[in-house]
Amino acid sequence: MTFLTNSDVQKIAEILNETLRFTFVRKVKQLGKNLFLISFSKKNTHLLIALNNDFPFAMLSEDTDLKVDTPSSFFNELNRLLKNALLKNITALENERILKINFEVSDKSLQKVPLFMYIELIPHHANIIITDADDKILLAFRYSKNVDAKKIIRRNQTYDFIPNKVFNSYPRTLTDDELLLLSINYIKNNYHNILKDNYKEVFNSISVRLERALRKKKVLENELKRAMDPEDMVEQANLLLTYQPKLEGTRIKLENHIIEVDPFISAIENANKLFRKAKKQKNAIKFLKEQIILNDSVITTLTKVSSNLENASQDQIEHIKNQLRKEKQIDKEFITPKHIPYFTMFKGVKIGYGRMSIQNDYLTFTLTKKEHYFLHVKDYPGAHVIIFDSNPTDEILLVAGCLALYISSIDIGEVVYTQVKNLKKAGAPGLVKMSKYKTFKVDVKNAPIDMKTLLSKSERF
Repeated sequence: MTFLTNSDVQKIAEILNETLRFTFVRKVKQLGKNLFLISFSKKNTHLLIALNNDFPFAMLSEDTDLKVDTPSSFFNELNRLLKNALLKNITALENERILKINFEVSDKSLQKVPLFMYIELIPHHANIIITDADDKILLAFRYSKNVDAKKIIRRNQTYDFIPNKVFNSYPRTLTDDELLLLSINYIKNNYHNILKDNYKEVFNSISVRLERALRKKKVLENELKRAMDPEDMVEQANLLLTYQPKLEGTRIKLENHIIEVDPFISAIENANKLFRKAKKQKNAIKFLKEQIILNDSVITTLTKVSSNLENASQDQIEHIKNQLRKEKQIDKEFITPKHIPYFTMFKGVKIGYGRMSIQNDYLTFTLTKKEHYFLHVKDYPGAHVIIFDSNPTDEILLVAGCLALYISSIDIGEVVYTQVKNLKKAGAPGLVKMSKYKTFKVDVKNAPIDMKTLLSKSERF
């Protein structure tokens, strides 16, 4: 590993002092997490300070378009302290890899006062420290985390440095020309790494979206494989209508078909139930196929974007960032009133419900917490009902169960209930799978409150 020697730092101080002495600070920019550029009144004169762990340095530099997405609090304070500051001179502390810059600034009463900047170019301990005339610390890039540390860097502490050994990582010290090339080569060689660090949110967002799309592809394909053929369901329904057998169990064999049935209703009713399920299954399979095509398109786009990001310019990454923000806004705007479900209150407990599949889906998988309770009429298409409570009373369960039946236009029937954490999406909006659940029988006539009265208090979320 290479780093600057004490002699190199002494040379850097001489070069900087010759160029920057008696110039004013015009602008401070944060180029990266550990990278700062100070521009001076002398035309095209800039000081680059790199506080990276492996090779910290400070040197004259060209201007650059690099910038962070959100400047740090350190940068904001540094910018304030150095506003219109006059650089009087730069020195290197004897036998140390520390630059000392003497600034002159105006205090609150507009009096000229000294301000010192110490730039510690020590690998793994690089720092910028600003002190007042008495060397009391006003600001530091890195503060001490350990109060028992030998060197304490904290606000209002007196700045002190512990003498270091003389390090010589090169067989010789660098020439003036080599030192002047430090900043140019650093920006050139680390440009994309700096961008990646500055736009970490963009890179992470693309990576997360791609991983999510790949997982979704597997889920959709597995759902499609497991989906029962609606034509088989229609054939089973027709067999029930043809033979109209007496039902004594939950399964019956007709012409080599094993058909699951409800023994508490007739064969004709079971057939009609299968016809309804077949229609719903046909729509679900169509939806799954459309989703697979759409998701494959997303994977192709994200893979291309992810690949292009590695060599993208800052403007290109900015464009992608703005597109991502725009998409998030579109996602928010997509939740139009027709998607928004309803809720009502009973004895201080919120009970939500949907009147269409897209409302059911949004209610159950967006508005709830894992501990809330989900209710639905058993083996029948209908409303999702959610109790927004982690420990509902029997009375609340009864009211919610009655509501599930009433909205589904059923007077008496079985209602399943379980916590939301036991649910998974099952393809088309509104379809769910339950890993475990309980069932209870409900008669709307026995509800503790009239359903019309309960629904009259409804509002949208």
